[in-house]
Amino acid sequence: MRETSSPVWQQRFPVTTTTADLPHSKDNFIFGVASVDAEGHESLPVIPKPVR
Repeated sequence: MRETSSPVWQQRFPVTTTTADLPHSKDNFIFGVASVDAEGHESLPVIPKPVR
């Protein structure tokens, strides 16, 4: 997660399921999704597209 004005990622929320409820406004932050393998290698973050 990062603020809309920040050029770098600021916070992580590790989850083990396919959903996460975060207490942050979608208007003030950009959220990205990254995966981590068993050895701790992390993928580049991807910004999900909204679904209507």
